[in-house]
Amino acid sequence: AFFMDLPLLSDLDNEAAGYVAAQTKPWPGSVLGYRSITTSNFGLNFSLSQNAVVGATLFPFYNGPTHVFDTVNQLIIEIAEGELSSVSELEVLGGSNVCALQNADGEWELLQFQNAELIATRQYKLTKLLRGQLGTELQMRTPLAAGATFVFLTGGTVRQVGMSYNDIGVAYNYKYGPGVRAINDASYKDQTYTFRGVARRPYAPVHPRLAKVSNDLVLSWTRRSRIGGDSWDAQEVPLGEEYEAYDLDIYNAAATAIVRSVRVNSPTYTYTQASYTADFGAQPGALHVAIYQVSPYGRGSQLKTWVN
Repeated sequence: AFFMDLPLLSDLDNEAAGYVAAQTKPWPGSVLGYRSITTSNFGLNFSLSQNAVVGATLFPFYNGPTHVFDTVNQLIIEIAEGELSSVSELEVLGGSNVCALQNADGEWELLQFQNAELIATRQYKLTKLLRGQLGTELQMRTPLAAGATFVFLTGGTVRQVGMSYNDIGVAYNYKYGPGVRAINDASYKDQTYTFRGVARRPYAPVHPRLAKVSNDLVLSWTRRSRIGGDSWDAQEVPLGEEYEAYDLDIYNAAATAIVRSVRVNSPTYTYTQASYTADFGAQPGALHVAIYQVSPYGRGSQLKTWVN
């Protein structure tokens, strides 16, 4: 089984819960998963009805552009069972061929592919990629080493585990195995996993801008939404959080230490002449900043960059 702490894959999903998929040969008809806070008294937690397409990367995989197609990188993988297929560009933009790659930190980059070329038995070359989907651009690695876990998310093989907000951050013991057999059968596997609530993590802001107004510096940015943000008709994406707030860290000229941290309730901050003079001695030519959208989860993913 593959337990995955992922961003919210659908607006209809439970934002408190993580995801799980399973792969086995032969497929027993279903896989059942049980959960307990101890090593006894397990209760049924999830049921999987389809075998997942999972595998591993065969070569190092590198960072690529986001928000546009990556036409340079090629993702070469070998899968254990099943098959992958090419789709049209329109189908990719409509949400097809979504997969997850796990980095060495245990987090997942979500990406999509248009072309799937079978190059050897169970080996595919995936090209024309959309990278860092659903706010996972920071989970890209250069390189992502060969042997990284690949899970295909399209097709109904991935389900959410049974969870509430109170379960986030709690280490649970899971037992999973063929649905046709009892939980004490030798075919059942054990795994301990702690979901951290990644589905609740706000995406990193984008498009930082810096303007001089009188003698002050005005820093602004654009927020993103993890819920309901795909409509082309909306004038503004919904907030998606219980309140709007941002943490802003301003670094020194060497970008090695934070000289000022503030929290604001809108995507803008006025860095007054008095403040930047106290921090830098004079007006800085550029600022190295880290910006986070904040929610009850805490800080979301960071936008960390120079802005001038």
